[in-house]
Amino acid sequence: MKSWSKPRDANLVPEIGGLRLFDTRSQTFLNPISDNSMNLYVCGVTPYDSAHLGHAFTYLTFDTLIRVARDTGAKTTYVQNVTDIDEPLFERAISTGQKWQELSRSQTDIYCRSMQRINLLPPDHFLPVTENIEYIIQAAESIADQSYKLDSTTYFKSSEIDSASFTQLSIQELIKISRDRGGDPETPGKQNALDPKLWVPSINDEPRWDSKFGVGRPGWHIECIALSDKVFGGTFDVQGGGEDLIYPHHALCDQMSIALHEKTLARIFAHVGLVSYEDEKMSKSKGNLVFVDDLIKDETDSQAVRVLLLNQPWQTAWEYHEPLFLEARSRFMGWVQSYENAGFGNPIQLIHELRLVLRNNLNSQAALSLLDKYSSVQSSFEERKVSADAVWALLGLDLEGNRI
Repeated sequence: MKSWSKPRDANLVPEIGGLRLFDTRSQTFLNPISDNSMNLYVCGVTPYDSAHLGHAFTYLTFDTLIRVARDTGAKTTYVQNVTDIDEPLFERAISTGQKWQELSRSQTDIYCRSMQRINLLPPDHFLPVTENIEYIIQAAESIADQSYKLDSTTYFKSSEIDSASFTQLSIQELIKISRDRGGDPETPGKQNALDPKLWVPSINDEPRWDSKFGVGRPGWHIECIALSDKVFGGTFDVQGGGEDLIYPHHALCDQMSIALHEKTLARIFAHVGLVSYEDEKMSKSKGNLVFVDDLIKDETDSQAVRVLLLNQPWQTAWEYHEPLFLEARSRFMGWVQSYENAGFGNPIQLIHELRLVLRNNLNSQAALSLLDKYSSVQSSFEERKVSADAVWALLGLDLEGNRI
């Protein structure tokens, strides 16, 4: 599946250097680049009520990571899936009287359009589950010896100890999270309350395929294992997603990867803070969503969304209020005015300082403060052009107004 068109190329010569990114599992900073390349997999949307600010915050974080990695001279490969087989999608389709296929297609289109409007780099591989089912069935069947069947559902034999180690949470905390995030820890007869579904029977008009487990469809976690394997063939550099994917999704994906390859899924697990609105986490189930498209009326708004999100520390949860967007819009317009008035001088020092803060765990908040600082420094036309190229390359912000 095609995602969206890539932005115009940036004119900034890379500078070799280190990059630090916080790893959830080890609770340390690690370099996501190995052998001058970075392979990144970010869990994509389940396409219903797509493209709210929570989505945008997650995907802009990894957009920034790719920009910064490329600026070190690294080659990047970016994979993003579309979870177009999942219970919430089917439930929404039934409640709205739509076919799940139509709902999935329309919401994926909205998501792609919204991500393009805020100038995100598109994934190199955009992989819907439904278009890659043969890889997923093969992966599930390859770990059949570490599964068991209960009634008509097949479960993967997970490890409570490994899950607790990955998350640094107690078993009771994990059971509660599992219950809240689509697991079924109370199902009688399970060998382990935290065991996830590997293969499930299809009901109503849900899609169905033949496998050694019977006719049905795959569970959630094995989908991402198979899709990352399709491109990377084993352990890759960075597994990304929202903080709510730490458990169960990423912890159990890692266990399935070890079952499949005897190797961890990724070297680094990077998790983005959740966005709340009206005092609660922004979520489809609560209906308190702020959609990207609703904020954008013109190109300045699209840049304001980027400024809004870049101004939040990426690992930290935060709450959206409309004044934050208005402030971001005003701030961006101020930079544009300064650029038109021959600001953004001393580009060599600006670029040096931008690299320092962005390569230190993607400190985009500090990067925006540097734009405030240098916007008042007078420059020649050639100097401010260099500054604008760097800001476009590293932050995806268009000071010139002619790149989007």
